[in-house]
Amino acid sequence: MAREMTPIGFVIRIVVVAVLGLVGLLFLVQAVTPRPGPPLAGIGTVALADGSFVSVQQVSAGGAHEWQPPERRTMADWLLKRPRVPKLSYGASPARMLVWVARHDGVSTQAREWSAVRFVRLECAGETVYSDRYIKFRRQPPGGHVSTSSSNTPVRPEPEDKTLIGPTSGLVYGFEFPLVPAGSGPRRLTFLGEGVGEGAAPVELGRVEVAEPAGLNARPGWVGQTLPASSTVGEAVLTLKSAYSLGSTYRTDNPYSRRRMFAFDLALTVRGEPHATQIIEFGELEDSAGNRYSEGYKNGAPLVFGPHKFSLRMKVPTPEAERAGSVGVSAGLAIPGENERRVESGEVSLREGRVVIRYAAMGGKGKVTHPDTSPGTSMQWGYFGGIGDERFRANRETKLAPRGGPLQLTMESSSLVHLVYTVPKLSEREWLKVTRVRDDAGRELKFQDFLHYGTRMVICRPEEGSRGIVVEWEVVDVEWFEFVIDPPEVKGE
Repeated sequence: MAREMTPIGFVIRIVVVAVLGLVGLLFLVQAVTPRPGPPLAGIGTVALADGSFVSVQQVSAGGAHEWQPPERRTMADWLLKRPRVPKLSYGASPARMLVWVARHDGVSTQAREWSAVRFVRLECAGETVYSDRYIKFRRQPPGGHVSTSSSNTPVRPEPEDKTLIGPTSGLVYGFEFPLVPAGSGPRRLTFLGEGVGEGAAPVELGRVEVAEPAGLNARPGWVGQTLPASSTVGEAVLTLKSAYSLGSTYRTDNPYSRRRMFAFDLALTVRGEPHATQIIEFGELEDSAGNRYSEGYKNGAPLVFGPHKFSLRMKVPTPEAERAGSVGVSAGLAIPGENERRVESGEVSLREGRVVIRYAAMGGKGKVTHPDTSPGTSMQWGYFGGIGDERFRANRETKLAPRGGPLQLTMESSSLVHLVYTVPKLSEREWLKVTRVRDDAGRELKFQDFLHYGTRMVICRPEEGSRGIVVEWEVVDVEWFEFVIDPPEVKGE
């Protein structure tokens, strides 16, 4: 027989149901309402005059860089296993240091557009360096990101980005710097904006100090020579007497860039006797922080974090080089018509047949495409160059997306012609170079001896009425000479 509920029991049941309902409601609200996300305060913040903030999110070093943007996750996101905001990633080759920066309101996780920054300056280890590359990471709904990069600092506002890539929300900058030595003390970053008035210096927007990132290298303990400096290989001594600045590198219009290109005054002696020589190849330059620069001072290396270690491949006289047979001359090669490719089958034999130059094809002015001539590598590349004021473009690429199909070599120029050739065998101590190009009337032609990732060409500029060319090659013996020097001084700029 059911017992009748007492008034007290009824009240208790109502209270229990109400409490359980309230708990359920709170759970539901918790499930569908985002938790307050942490602000983009990062590891160092600068307050701007407009009330917003600029914060360094992280500093990373190496070749692979990643950053996880903050986000608002709810219990419903977790229960439904909704994907997280993807990480931002950037690859640097060779390794570099990347400073991740965002402008924000100090409350939300939403990064904002920032058009005031022009330069970012780093002070560390007694050196002052300006970023010479920046990357813009934009969030692109529904869940991806896109990025654009430029080595043409200063940073410039690009409002047209939004029309190019569609609706966006969020923007993070990455400023690329050289690696700094590990244990080198404070790292101070200064953000600089546009100066007031024409020609005015940039104004300081704020400054922040950041901790040392993982992945840095300790100084190797090199002892740099001051010029003149010498390097010895066997009985050959190469002396670097002085270095002459050729100005700032063409890769940036940053007026604060410390990248400089240099020419060297060199002297070679063999067994104490002076000999004529020439630079055949610039080796990689490495500074004491572990930064590496292809062809070093030839292409422009920052004059920071000395001493610098680099190599020069030099022509060195040997008995074999002084014997006959190290110089060869082509037969006359007719110049093809515009946009025309003509297969060539001749060859030139040097050093008693051990070095054989085989012609592949001649190309006329305009646009000419060749089958791949260096099948030993799958590298795709593009190259811009020139002879005087005449420009050319060379590309080794596949026409099938993304990277399928056979590779092709394409040359484009309005007035230059070229010969593609191959050289099957050269020893480590031999170097083949083009020494002279003439036309069928005996006139000297301007030329470039082109060698890029195994592709060899003679590119030349014909004269009015030129109908053919004659090419002269020489095999020279070479040695690598290594130097460790303090960064050269720049005078008269």
